[in-house]
Amino acid sequence: MEITKDLRFQKDELLEYFRNRSNEILSELALQYSSSDYKKKASAFNKEIIKSKDNLLSILLETARSEKWTNREILECVLMQYFGN
Repeated sequence: MEITKDLRFQKDELLEYFRNRSNEILSELALQYSSSDYKKKASAFNKEIIKSKDNLLSILLETARSEKWTNREILECVLMQYFGN
């Protein structure tokens, strides 16, 4: 996913990114856990999706810093990532 200032207007792209990432994580976890280990699988999924969110945030902040985005632009992009306004 390309991180630009326009991320604040790209709700559909963010949703698609997280849907795809969720599917990847689920595929990986299906190899590690049986269907009876649903609690462990759910816990592992939650940890991995949080890592993905945190990674995307780190990339966003690094890009913003290097491209000298305004505080407003950063805030709007972060809010879109977290809340999908």
